[in-house]
Parts: sequence; C-alpha cells; structure tokens
Amino acid sequence: MKITEKFVMVLGYGSTLSFLFIHIIMYHVFKLNNVTPMVRLNVFSIVFYSVMLFVVYKRWNTFYSIAVYIEVLVHMTMAIVLTGWDSGFQISIIGMSILLFNSEYLGRVHNMTRVRMMPMGIVGMICYLGSYIWLSFHPAKYRLSDIAVFKFNVFWGMAVFLIVLFVMQIFVNITTSHEEGLNYMLSHDKLTDLPNRYFISAYLEHLVKENKISDSWIAIVDIDNFKQVNDTYGHNCGDYVLRKVADVIKISKEYVPCRWGGEEFVLVGNTAADMEHINYLLDDLRAAMLRTNFTYEGQKLDITITIGLEKYEGDLTVDNWIKRADDKLYRGKQSGKNVLIS
Repeated sequence: MKITEKFVMVLGYGSTLSFLFIHIIMYHVFKLNNVTPMVRLNVFSIVFYSVMLFVVYKRWNTFYSIAVYIEVLVHMTMAIVLTGWDSGFQISIIGMSILLFNSEYLGRVHNMTRVRMMPMGIVGMICYLGSYIWLSFHPAKYRLSDIAVFKFNVFWGMAVFLIVLFVMQIFVNITTSHEEGLNYMLSHDKLTDLPNRYFISAYLEHLVKENKISDSWIAIVDIDNFKQVNDTYGHNCGDYVLRKVADVIKISKEYVPCRWGGEEFVLVGNTAADMEHINYLLDDLRAAMLRTNFTYEGQKLDITITIGLEKYEGDLTVDNWIKRADDKLYRGKQSGKNVLIS
C-alpha cells in the first residue's frame, strides 16, 4: 500500500468532517442536558473544525495534527470533569492517541516537518489519569441523562474501535507492501529486472526439496564479446545491451530466467519436455538475438550469445549440474561462439 499525498488529504477531509459532525451532535446533546460550558465549547469546536477544512486544503498537516489533538484533549477532559467518568468521554483520548502517532508516521513518509508525538501522547495520558483522579475527590457538576450516557458510551466505544482497526489495517498493509518490495529488491537485478542469483539458487533448492528436479534442465547464456562492447562504447552501452538481451530472454514462459552475474544469464526449465524441444527452444532464443536490433547512439551492434545446456541427472548435485552446463558454455566459446552446446 502506497501512502500518497492525495490519500493524506482525503483522510484529512474525512476526519475533519467526521469531527465536525460529532461536535454538532454533542452540541445538541449537551444543550438538552443543560451542560452550558460544553455547549459553548462545542460552538467553538464547530467553528474550529470549519477552519480546519481550510488547513487541510493548504496541507498544513503537522499544524493540523497538533491543533486537532489539543482541541480533542481539552474538549474531552472538560467533558469528563464536568459530566463524570461514566459518560465515557475518556475513551476518545485513547483513540486520538492512536491517530496522533499515525499522523507522525504520515509526516515522516512525506518528509514534512517532523514533530515527535510522544510528548503529546504523554500529555494525553496525564489528562486521562488526571481527570479520573480529580473525579475521585470532586463529584461532577453536571449529570447527563441515562440515555445520553448509554449512547455516548456505545458511540465512543464504537468510534475508538473503528479508529484502532482502521489505523492497524493501514499499518498491516504498509508493512506487507514494504516487505514485498524489499523481497523483490533482494531477489531481482535492478538493471535488467530479472530474478538474480539469490532468487534462482533458492528456486533450485526448492526444486530439490520438493523432489521436482528430475525433469529440470539448466542453461547458461553468455553474451559474446561483451568486454569488447564495454571497452569500445562504454559501460552505459554495456548496460543497454544487458537490458536488451534480458528483454529477449523474458519473452518465453517455458523457463525461469535470472541474471547470474556480469554478462551471464541462467535459465531453469522444469517441464517434462524432451531434449529435442529444449534444444529447439534455446536455439530459437539464440537466433532471436541475431534478429534483434541492437543500436546504441546510432551505432549498430552485432550481439550474439553462446549457450551451454545440461539436463538434470539423478546423481548430480546442484553445483555439479551447474558446472556441467558451464563447461558446455566454455566449449561453445572455444568453438567460435554464437552456438548452443547440449
């Protein structure tokens, strides 16, 4: 999951409108129960969140997070002290602390002004515990009706659970996405976007472990005269050739390709195809390189490949299997290049 600035803005608008709606409801509830200080405070809060819509529009995200948290903290602490612990307003302080740290994370992602939210969270904890201690010695001045207390407790409980579930789901999605991205980076070659040596080694180990290696074959592909290309036209040209060769290799779905290192690629097939078909497949790959137009900065390049192919035999270790394919590749290089040796 990618956290974009658009997502942050939509989240900001959604949160602000939700808070605005909540305070309008609380205004009416407090008015019905004659809690005058909270009625006045909710008038201020309604104006406050109307202004916050402009703040979201201007993308003053750090200011928004701090201002909203302070407003909620003051509002809910006053509500607890004035109407009692049973009214359930203290639960909202816990929910806002979750959103507080979520806002710090979003700020870090988008390189906005970094403000440590831990001190703000500690202030929230002090308000939570302080209001409880205060009420233990000073009875609440106002009392909400039983139905209002019931509805507030149900509402705040539901709201906080939804906040926690929403934020944690975002974190799960982000963590999973980052892990997948990191695994991809570790297992793929950045230049060619092919799986790398680490990936193909793990794949071969998997085939051995699952006893699926008996029908496998391995081919080592080497770009002919690649050092000469680098020396003559530069490493940028060499990178171009590697990417272009990789693009041709990717076309077939009958094998798993990887960049083995340097100018070498490894192909692993895991099908019950006979050697005639495999030879045809790989020789067609060799011919495809000849048909491919390699032109770098107006200079046409003659790029060919040599391939060493080895079918798996039951008494081979993976290392010996790869070595046999490599030996055949070497024979191909010695015999004039641009050939398939199987």
